[in-house]
Amino acid sequence: MHINALEQKAANGPEKQGILQEMVNIGAFNPTPDIFKKLDRCKCFPVKSNSGTVNWVDRSRDFVIVDRRELGELFKGKLNMLDLTLEEVHCVRSFLDGMRLQDQYLSNAVQPRTSAEGGSFNQALTDDLRRKSYAICR
Repeated sequence: MHINALEQKAANGPEKQGILQEMVNIGAFNPTPDIFKKLDRCKCFPVKSNSGTVNWVDRSRDFVIVDRRELGELFKGKLNMLDLTLEEVHCVRSFLDGMRLQDQYLSNAVQPRTSAEGGSFNQALTDDLRRKSYAICR
């Protein structure tokens, strides 16, 4: 029932709040992967391009899902992003996961790197820190 409603809403001039509500409804029923497969070509995802225009696309299009505020700010205007707030993403997460979009979460797509200028590696300090962290975890 909700699958058909989502397809109809997506086909008839999509309206974001109606689409989101159907995503929440579908996710609440814990549907099987076969049910989600029926939505592979459904243009139910509002995606904001680098230029700022929003297009409704299906799951096969290239876009990322902002699931961490700081990552969203860092990549804003540089990637095609699902045009949902962080709160909306959390509300429809079971739907997004059911649609097999886990690899598109920004937190899964980036690897944090840190560096220090002028730093040097000290094995004795590293060993000492490991001993202390081991003691805390026990």
